Amino acid sequence: TVGVDATLLHVGPELGGASLESVCKQYGLAHGERVDGEPAEMIVERARALSAEMIIIGSRGRTRLTRLALGSVAEAVVRSSTCSVLVARALPWSAPPRA
Repeated sequence: TVGVDATLLHVGPELGGASLESVCKQYGLAHGERVDGEPAEMIVERARALSAEMIIIGSRGRTRLTRLALGSVAEAVVRSSTCSVLVARALPWSAPPRA
């Protein structure tokens, strides 16, 4: 468990395979929500509504050109959030598991 009151927010369609509840249980999270809408806006809106102290968001590590063309949800959240944002970059598939 993480030892904090954390909410897992999934923006978009239903998760393929695992349910949101099973993912929450796997990581020791008491709350999970699925919402529809523009991801960055929904993340910031829910963080404000929950009076969140921090947002933890993943980043795929796209190139500058891809971010310029498509935009970056993590970047938009960092720019518009009123609370702290921790961006966790995904490990490449070939990276060995950390001990």
